[in-house]
Amino acid sequence: MRKKYNEQNNSKIIHYFVQLLMNKYIIPSLILLLFVFTGAILGFGILTKFISAYSTTGFVYMLCVNVLITMGSISVYHTIKTSLYGYKQITSRKYTVLQLDCLSKKQCFWFYKCKLSDGREYRLYDKNQYKQIVVGKTCDLITITNEYGAKLWEIVVNSNS
Repeated sequence: MRKKYNEQNNSKIIHYFVQLLMNKYIIPSLILLLFVFTGAILGFGILTKFISAYSTTGFVYMLCVNVLITMGSISVYHTIKTSLYGYKQITSRKYTVLQLDCLSKKQCFWFYKCKLSDGREYRLYDKNQYKQIVVGKTCDLITITNEYGAKLWEIVVNSNS
């Protein structure tokens, strides 16, 4: 069943989404980028010695550093761009909320999963949400899409949020 949130629930979803993005995506991406740039800067002294000797290992090292910095930068850029787009969709109320029953929930190593009445398993991003969701009760599945209808985020929250 589709559901429309009131202003209070919408602000709770905005707050939850921002907290989710910061804790699970943006901060780890920036830390990764920091490690990559730190490794590149610390390795620059070694790199200059290899380049002055014109060795093959210096060239391979420089190539690896270049690839790592490029991959790290693109990953962070894509993460931040997708996160900002998801935030824009939530603040402009362009998301779908489905009210479904929780059939089961489980903890798998470092993440949590919940199976809803549509037969699919969804990842729960927060331990607090995992504790709040009760098997047999209704949950809200929030689907955030881009302008073409492709899913960017699927968030399962307790129905009372």
